[in-house]
Amino acid sequence: MMGPKFFAHESATISNTASVGEGSKIWINVQIRENAFIGKNCFLSKDVYVDHEVMIGNNCKIQNGVSVYHGVSLADNVFVGPNACFTNDRVPRVFDPSWQVCPTIIKEGASIGANATVVCGVTVGEYAMIAAGSVVTKDVAPYSMVMGNPARHVSYVDKMGNKTSEDRKKMRKKPIKIGLIGVGSMGRNHLRVLSMLNSVNLEFIYDPHQQDIYELAEQYDVRVASVLEEELKAIDAVVICSPTSKHAEHIRTSAKYLDNIFVEKPLADSLAQTQELVLFAEENHKKLQVGFIERYNTAVIELKKIIEKDSKVFNIDFTRTSKLSSRITDVDVVLDLMIHDVDIALFLSGPVEHVHAYGVVDNGMIVFASAVLRHENGRHSRLLASRITEKKTRGIQVTSQDSFIDCDLLRKEIVVNRQSTVRQGDNEPYTIVSVEEAVQVPLQEALLNEHQAFADWCHGENVLVPTGGDG
Repeated sequence: MMGPKFFAHESATISNTASVGEGSKIWINVQIRENAFIGKNCFLSKDVYVDHEVMIGNNCKIQNGVSVYHGVSLADNVFVGPNACFTNDRVPRVFDPSWQVCPTIIKEGASIGANATVVCGVTVGEYAMIAAGSVVTKDVAPYSMVMGNPARHVSYVDKMGNKTSEDRKKMRKKPIKIGLIGVGSMGRNHLRVLSMLNSVNLEFIYDPHQQDIYELAEQYDVRVASVLEEELKAIDAVVICSPTSKHAEHIRTSAKYLDNIFVEKPLADSLAQTQELVLFAEENHKKLQVGFIERYNTAVIELKKIIEKDSKVFNIDFTRTSKLSSRITDVDVVLDLMIHDVDIALFLSGPVEHVHAYGVVDNGMIVFASAVLRHENGRHSRLLASRITEKKTRGIQVTSQDSFIDCDLLRKEIVVNRQSTVRQGDNEPYTIVSVEEAVQVPLQEALLNEHQAFADWCHGENVLVPTGGDG
């Protein structure tokens, strides 16, 4: 039958309260339940089931035998292959009537291969690709290709789904055997990402102070190490996310057995100990990468490309503020937050010849700090970091003689304002106007990129990573 704006096969069942957009085609035996929303120009193939209140965006294609259950939402331009399966209950029990819907979000442009299963509660990022038959149990980063059971990141793809030649090379390498020390707040982020990467095999987690470590081990299907040194003998590399006060101990213990060590920032809680650990790594020929994650923020990478082409940059402002948190208790705001912007400032503008700094102390801890760095190339970097600000911000503003660049690290957005001239006529030949340009920034997860770089470094590739000397 023909609706007022869409086509529906005579065998299709569409609720009177459902909404189907203009240009959509609903084929054989499709069922669309109450209050479901189907966008414009969608294609629903044979035997598709759309549950009540499901939201499906514009230009989506859902192939034969797919059931889109209550709690699942598809953004625009999503492809779902034949017999792909969504769920909406984390703990399905037929005898328990009190179950709650666990939502699943599929973002714009994502593709889900045939017979893939997407377990509820995950978000599949923009233009991600899920290989046929995969079982997705965790969030999928934008532009990421995942495959396997459980699905793991194997490469990044462009908007058209093509892997880069570099990613093709990485897929042929043997995975790195890695252990994770510390599964506190930041360690859990590392655990999530390490469990996603196809280039590593996470062999164990170790943290004698986390009461829920066995629950984490079950969630991510990894062993809990009880005797650390015995476990270190059987792996290729280690990731250290323990409290800063334990970094030196864990680095020295790991170095007895391993050449590849990743440690979260800061490397140590004092300059003297930092220098001592750097010297230790150099003398013992150890690879020591420090977790300056913002180096792998795609907004920072794109900003560096822009700045390298502009010889008239003279000032860069960095702002990094957050609410007071109970998560970090062993280091101040400089070693917790500002350290990232110090690293970015050096990354963008090179060595520093002079520093002027100011701080506010509360209960013996610096909670607010500002600093001015004068670089050897003549640029100035002005840094502000706060743990007592209600609004969370992560921003960089670049001032040049010809332009102003505003970079939002949270949103991964860059806007460039440049001067331009416009001719007006004989009496007023030109006027100066500001032209605004939005820079396209790839949507990639910085932590995932950081661990991929570490894996490449472990394989002996010539990749630029922040080392102990930067920590």
